[in-house]
Parts: sequence; structure tokens; C-alpha cells
Amino acid sequence: MACICFPGTGVLPVIPGREGRYGPPLNGLYRKEIFVECEGVEKTIVADREYFNRAITDPDYVKVLEYKTRIMTKPVITEDEVISIVDFLIGLGEEE
Repeated sequence: MACICFPGTGVLPVIPGREGRYGPPLNGLYRKEIFVECEGVEKTIVADREYFNRAITDPDYVKVLEYKTRIMTKPVITEDEVISIVDFLIGLGEEE
């Protein structure tokens, strides 16, 4: 699953196994090491619940290196919606 943009609808997670326009595939990402840039510093982190939460609520804070030049808007969603999205992303890794 990857994030790709549909005109007029924003960024939606779709197409399992395909790289998106704005970010890497999301399935199987949970608990994997990823290379990111955070506050101008490149480092390796583990994609855990905290990472997913921060990446959703503040997409400019931590950027996957290959996509650091891409611009993501901050979503206007509730905390419960963020929790649901994070639970969904974690579940994607369990299906493999």
C-alpha cells in the first residue's frame, strides 16, 4: 500500500505493493528500520506506533529520505481517526 494523490480528494492509501507519489509503500512497514531526516539530521529509526502517529499528524517533522523533498499537508483529523489509521497500518504488517 502506498500514498498517492487523487486530484480534488487529497492523499489516499491505495494500491498494495506500489510505490506512491508522496511516500513509500506502507504495508509491512511496522517495526522495520527506515532511513529518515528529522530536524535536518539523517538517521535510522524503527517505524513504530509513535513514528506513525507523528508522521500522520506532523508530516514535515520526520521524512523518509527518498521522499524528503515531497510536500505533505497536515491532515485535519481527530485523535481517534489518527489512532484508527495507525492501527490499520500496523495491521497491514500482520497480513503478510
